[in-house]
Amino acid sequence: MSTATKAAHTPGPWIVAPGIENKQVLVIGSPQVVSGPLAEVRLPHYHNLGSPQLRQEEREANAHLIAAAPEMLEACSYAFIDISALLLATDWELAPDVRVKLQETATKCEAAIQKARETA
Repeated sequence: MSTATKAAHTPGPWIVAPGIENKQVLVIGSPQVVSGPLAEVRLPHYHNLGSPQLRQEEREANAHLIAAAPEMLEACSYAFIDISALLLATDWELAPDVRVKLQETATKCEAAIQKARETA
């Protein structure tokens, strides 16, 4: 898989902004690129447990996770490239358990990158 493919998503940074009447939290892209929210974060209808404050905190936490996606994708892409290069380097003597952990991490990074770049 090539991590050098240009991303099809709206470029970051994305920020979190309050929605109308505390019913949702918005994820907004850079004003130079997009006008309007990229995502509206609400809780599912079945989510009626807990206090309103806890529900608002969960909405905000979800929104911040979504807003961090462009930076996380970029960091994951760099990590995948660097770990792959390290594993391919012939002049590095890695302990077998370290090599296995690095391979597992590279596989997880690659799967996350693939998931983020999937298109409908």
